[in-house]
Amino acid sequence: MKKQLLFITILLILLSSSLVSAETQTPFNLQQAIDRAAPGDILQIPAGVYHGNFFISKSITLEGIDQPILDGDNQGYVISINQAPHVTIRGFIIRNSGSKLEKEEAGIAVSESPHLIVENNRLENTLFGIYIKDSAHSRIAYNTIGAKPLDVPSRGDGIRVWYSEETEIIGNRVDKGRDVVLWYNNNSIVSKNTITNGRYGLHFMYCDDNLVEGNYISGNSVGAFLMYSRRLTLQHNIFANNRGPSGYGVGLKEVDGVEATDNIFASNRIGTYFDNSPASYDMKQHFRYNAFVHNDIGLMFNPSVRRNFFSQNSFIDNLEQVALTGSGNFRDNEFTIDEVGNFWSDYVGYDADENGLGDLPYISQSLFESMMDNNSKLRLFQLSPAQQAINLAARAFPIFRPKPKFSDDYPLMTPIIPEVTPPPPPPTWPMWIMSIGLIMATGLVIYTGKSMWRWE
Repeated sequence: MKKQLLFITILLILLSSSLVSAETQTPFNLQQAIDRAAPGDILQIPAGVYHGNFFISKSITLEGIDQPILDGDNQGYVISINQAPHVTIRGFIIRNSGSKLEKEEAGIAVSESPHLIVENNRLENTLFGIYIKDSAHSRIAYNTIGAKPLDVPSRGDGIRVWYSEETEIIGNRVDKGRDVVLWYNNNSIVSKNTITNGRYGLHFMYCDDNLVEGNYISGNSVGAFLMYSRRLTLQHNIFANNRGPSGYGVGLKEVDGVEATDNIFASNRIGTYFDNSPASYDMKQHFRYNAFVHNDIGLMFNPSVRRNFFSQNSFIDNLEQVALTGSGNFRDNEFTIDEVGNFWSDYVGYDADENGLGDLPYISQSLFESMMDNNSKLRLFQLSPAQQAINLAARAFPIFRPKPKFSDDYPLMTPIIPEVTPPPPPPTWPMWIMSIGLIMATGLVIYTGKSMWRWE
């Protein structure tokens, strides 16, 4: 009897040791545990490597202990959730989805599963990272999302949200995906995310009443491209170093009712681009307390654009502060609101009465800029002796002087610092970040010696 007990004990030890996680072994059959769970159950999954494609069709919580690994072995979806409300996925490393773009293979794919929570996971080597559709009131939060090492056209989106209103996308880090894209998602929040090295860092299509707040979007071809949407609020974001072929910090295409406050647009090819925005005749858009710093172009407009209002923004050392995409009658965009304008680093006026406002208007009237707006190839000669000679000739011979592009009747004498959260520190701080700090910190000394203020 004692020998039998000893044999059983040894056998149990051997069996248990064989089930302890190794890189190629599975502690237990995770799919069986999911299938056996009752709706509302919480499954705490121990550390280990779990291979396979996992399917969830009921309301359960999967909670990883010590970051277990779910490995799709480069086939299909790692986790798919279908018609299962109130599912939570938390605390996993999810890796190696399939790579078939036409099948939209993802680390986590969700369909018709409202009130989803996906948080505190790390996704590695996935085509699409997190892809949800028809799943309203969901929350995607504090995940780190990588991508497969593919050329941009072959990548999937780091996060894609389709027809899932009132979704929260908060605190995620997305790197080297295609886009973070929302289609037909109203009343959603995109907040405190870091989105880097993609195509469109953030991409909206047909999304109304959304809030974009406190994000750091850098190193993409376009920082944010917002299209066919209404009543968007952009506040406390940093759009930096987005320098692809378009290179917009933010691009607005047929968007109505943008309210942009306390954002920094730094070292982009174009800070903000306006294409038929606002699109509706009864809509206006307002930009206040934003800083456009060291962009090739601060603002670029299609000349037919109307009803954009700018006040208390800072335009600092952009190669061209405001540009047009071609000839046309640029009008009905105001740079002075209630007798308060914007700060322009190239303003050469004065403030005799010391009220913080220039006594002369800021007038944008450069012959070379007018020529560049009509022929973009001339930008090759920016900052060259040719530019200086052309502008000197225009000043000397008024017959060559172009019509002013716009004027700001009450320019500010002091730049205003937007209220933003500092970006996460990269291994070495880029020069544009240091330049923002230097410009903003020394602006008072350089320009007026006064404290920075907001005109309320």
